[in-house]
Amino acid sequence: MPAQSNRPARTAQTLLVLAILAGVAVRMTLAFVPGYIIDQIPWAEYAKYIVKHGLGHVYELTRNQPHLGIYPPAYHAVLALLGFVYQRFFSSDFQIPSRSLLLLLKLVPITGDFALGLVIYFYVRRTAGSRSAIFATMLYM
Repeated sequence: MPAQSNRPARTAQTLLVLAILAGVAVRMTLAFVPGYIIDQIPWAEYAKYIVKHGLGHVYELTRNQPHLGIYPPAYHAVLALLGFVYQRFFSSDFQIPSRSLLLLLKLVPITGDFALGLVIYFYVRRTAGSRSAIFATMLYM
């Protein structure tokens, strides 16, 4: 009998994993499609500037080129990490634009979507049950 009582929980876990994997797979597939270049080029410029001049000087770029926009400090830290990864593994001279850099930049929201999918699942499960949580996660992902 115990094996049968675990079956709904296992089915729920399987559905959750499938929903999240499907959502991530769709997003990763779409990550290779050119995106909104008006956002992506400034992010790449910020990453390049941070790598060359340091995180503490990033707002100098905004002062000199206000058309790039202003982003919060935490996002600059993320761009710094992506910039260092890009320079180390893909382009030592930090070529912009680049498909690999644009893909790295898109990994940030994809990771955020994955994390938010988990938050949705656990919150809805606590308030409305496992079935509703899976449904809500599937809708989001």
